[in-house]
Amino acid sequence: MHWTESLAVAKLFFPQLMQHCVNHLTTQVHCDVQGHAVLALRNDMSESITLPKHTHVGVLDLRSVGYFHKSRGELVRMFSEDYTFLSDEDTLEEMYQFCDNLRNFKPTTPDRKDPYPWLPKDDPRCFKSDTMLMEETIDLSESILNEHQKKQFQQTLLKYRDAFLLRDEIGHCPFFMVKLELKDKSPFFIRPYPVKEDGKKVIDDEMRKGCLLGYLKKGMSSYSSPVMVIPRKNSSVKYRVVSDFRHLNSRLVTLNPSVPLLCDAIQQLGASECEVLSVIDLHDAYHTLRLDEESKKYCGITPYYGSPSYLYQRLGMGLSVSPAIWQNFITKVLDEIPSKKHHIAIMDDCLIHSKRKDHITEFI
Repeated sequence: MHWTESLAVAKLFFPQLMQHCVNHLTTQVHCDVQGHAVLALRNDMSESITLPKHTHVGVLDLRSVGYFHKSRGELVRMFSEDYTFLSDEDTLEEMYQFCDNLRNFKPTTPDRKDPYPWLPKDDPRCFKSDTMLMEETIDLSESILNEHQKKQFQQTLLKYRDAFLLRDEIGHCPFFMVKLELKDKSPFFIRPYPVKEDGKKVIDDEMRKGCLLGYLKKGMSSYSSPVMVIPRKNSSVKYRVVSDFRHLNSRLVTLNPSVPLLCDAIQQLGASECEVLSVIDLHDAYHTLRLDEESKKYCGITPYYGSPSYLYQRLGMGLSVSPAIWQNFITKVLDEIPSKKHHIAIMDDCLIHSKRKDHITEFI
């Protein structure tokens, strides 16, 4: 294929390389002495990417470029009366749609550790870049923001990508440790509940995921609570796995949370005369707080007879003191923020209110 010098609208798409961080792949297109297009792809990462020989890994969009010895601008002027030319944005959207059909193949990377081992191997999130996932998840089509503000918003999200959940990740706070205080420290063992075979598979999968995400760890303890499998209605997930900490709760020293009342939050919003309100939902908030070594042994669980035992490494759901501990933690965090008057924390929901100007850049 012969090329003209007008290569500005050529776009490269690498759907099969999304899991290898496409942002670290550098591409360069130039014309050789015979007039053929030469595509160079450079891996800027320290780790290698292995692909089977003769594998089709991407698409090069050459529409209006290379088919004729005409530039895109000349083609538009010549055929605009009979044809509709896609804009660069429409071309990009169409090519992403086209690339979705190429995702059946998954490149082999024997020397590369799976970055998302807790996800199923066929989960499409494994093979998409952060940018693609955010574009699919965040719909700004009905937003009142103008195009510049939308672009600024998306750039802000990507800049602080580590703060957002894209693949079920769970963060952790390295500067805060939870210590559980018990009124009675004598060992206990609460019998596991009977579980059907299909329920055991659900539990095993959940325990494995918890260990990979870091809030559970296999181990034995003199303190053991049971696990319940609760059916879910009107949900794509059939069961929910819950740790039954009722006996442990009876021994914990009571902590009383100071959660803002809804009526007070509404009054504060009204008094601020805010124009914009944003809500940040903190995913698996309790699991981001680490337990100290002594507290971990109190949070042992035995899912069913014959199952391995596990120890919570992070603050668990179902502990009576978890709401108070979390609310105290998030309040301390917000107290350190200069613009704390613009933030209201109600458990794992953080409300940010302000005037329209600089809402995202200054307060979020």
